[in-house]
Amino acid sequence: MQKHTAYYYYLSVTSTANIPMKFPTLLILSTALIMNSPQIHAAPSAQESIRHPALLPQAQEWLYQSKTNSKTYRIQTIAVGKQPASGYPVLYLLDGDAYFPMAAAVAQGLEMRAQENHATPLLIVAVGYPGGKIFDNASRAEDYTPPSTSYAQTGDGTNKKFGGAEAFWRFLHTELQPQITREFGGNSKKQTLFGHSYGGLFGLYVLFNHTETFQNYLIASPSFWWNQQRILQDLPAFLAKQRQAQSPVNVRLSVGEYEQTLAPHLNGARERQTILQNRRMVDHLLQTGKRFAALPKEAMRVETVVYPKETHSASAFSALADGIKQIFVYNADLNPDSAKAE
Repeated sequence: MQKHTAYYYYLSVTSTANIPMKFPTLLILSTALIMNSPQIHAAPSAQESIRHPALLPQAQEWLYQSKTNSKTYRIQTIAVGKQPASGYPVLYLLDGDAYFPMAAAVAQGLEMRAQENHATPLLIVAVGYPGGKIFDNASRAEDYTPPSTSYAQTGDGTNKKFGGAEAFWRFLHTELQPQITREFGGNSKKQTLFGHSYGGLFGLYVLFNHTETFQNYLIASPSFWWNQQRILQDLPAFLAKQRQAQSPVNVRLSVGEYEQTLAPHLNGARERQTILQNRRMVDHLLQTGKRFAALPKEAMRVETVVYPKETHSASAFSALADGIKQIFVYNADLNPDSAKAE
């Protein structure tokens, strides 16, 4: 399959070829740099006026046709830091079309001062969908939700297809992970999954049913509410099994304060308040975190975080940035010499 440079179509701007870029930045930061550069205020030449899709330096992407579920996925990758002898630790991002640029910026920014930030090498693999959308809601609703006996009361009034989590897990585990290990030198023993919302729900599904697939789970704002808390049916069996585990799994749970309580600026939005209260995102996450914490430390190491004054959407970015820093803690023993003195 043909790989090529990762392109972004979020914003069309005058060429910034003369602006040095040491690492990819978030869109908002990139825009600020562009708008404040001398070039943007000068009369553009004919060559400078040509618009192109924005590039994410050092990244590549390709389309992957899955044999498992016959779906096509947009895969984006970037390797940050020098490859350790044991292979790159790998971070798999769900909703990759949305979160890959930020993840790359955070990892590369921290790696620039690796010793100061305790940064270790990292290979980021983002899994998304073709079509140019930031979120392909229909595809993610199908891929990220657990198989269930009924889908009559999912609580999702927008999407129609659900229950593809097992097939999507097989694609990740039997197709994508082996390719990443083979082609990019990924370390199969240092694997992390990040998922937010429905992606967090999928993270719980894999943790409960296929724990060994990843060593680290960054589970942000998981949709416990989906299909009458269907995911919690799998929790008791997981706890019983994990209690006997010989090596720990690392789990980071996070949620925003305003995912259960209405943000003050929305005062009076009664319908939204009712939805938030009924879904009980914060309560479910804290209760699950307590049950995880009751396991022996030899079986699980868990961190539970509630981000103050953060909404469902906003908390994803805090969870991702903090999660990458936590990966450095998990993987610090891989390559202690990777953080060079400046």
